[in-house]
Amino acid sequence: MKKIIFIFIVLLQFNVLNAQKPGSNYPDEVKQPEQSNAPKVQEFNPQNVAGILKYDDVKVIKKVKIFKKEKISEIKPLITNYNNEIDDILLTNKHILSIVKAYVEKKVVFAINNKDYSTIKDIHREGQEKLLFIKSQVEEKEASLNSKMIIILSEKQFKKWSTYQKNMKNRLKRI
Repeated sequence: MKKIIFIFIVLLQFNVLNAQKPGSNYPDEVKQPEQSNAPKVQEFNPQNVAGILKYDDVKVIKKVKIFKKEKISEIKPLITNYNNEIDDILLTNKHILSIVKAYVEKKVVFAINNKDYSTIKDIHREGQEKLLFIKSQVEEKEASLNSKMIIILSEKQFKKWSTYQKNMKNRLKRI
């Protein structure tokens, strides 16, 4: 009889300790806050939208597989010059980039507060339109770099350079 009472008390304690809390589906588990149905909003980065990209000369030489020292000595100054030109574009348009970023972020926050998620793409597109002239400046510098690279590199190396450049641009779009 004592064994039966002892087992009954142990089972009762086990049930009491593992009882569900009100409003919880799982025993002894902290209730998780409800997740909103809001889609994740991609952060607007004006430098990425404008296509501002600087290249690392060591990585370029490695990716394009340039081994001749004459070519390396010609490529390094080209890339350094291109990066300096991109820095100049960044410096002259820094204020515009920050204004556009603040504008887009403010509009996105307003749209989220109003639960109007369909307009967020339009807001991002509007930000892209405001940065088109910076993007055209960057594309002009890239075209200039590519025209100089095609002269220096072999056909195979230039193809690798083009692939590397496309991959870097695609990486910008994902960020």
